Amino acid sequence: MEEKIITVIRDLCPIEDDIEPDRNLKEDLGIDSLRLVELLVALEEEFAIEFELTDLNAENFNIVSDLYDLVSRYTGG
Repeated sequence: MEEKIITVIRDLCPIEDDIEPDRNLKEDLGIDSLRLVELLVALEEEFAIEFELTDLNAENFNIVSDLYDLVSRYTGG
């Protein structure tokens, strides 16, 4: 699952560095609020899931592992 999420991030944000779980989405990867929405939609498509609106508060997404946690809740791990 983590590799798929990293692939989605790389597709949306051309990042040269390694994408580690503790990397900050905004400061390290340059993901702004609009790009975060695009990323969440891409994750829904990649994993064939649909996030609940209550899970989509931008303040909940600070580091890469926050995305891992979100997707794992919908895919069962």
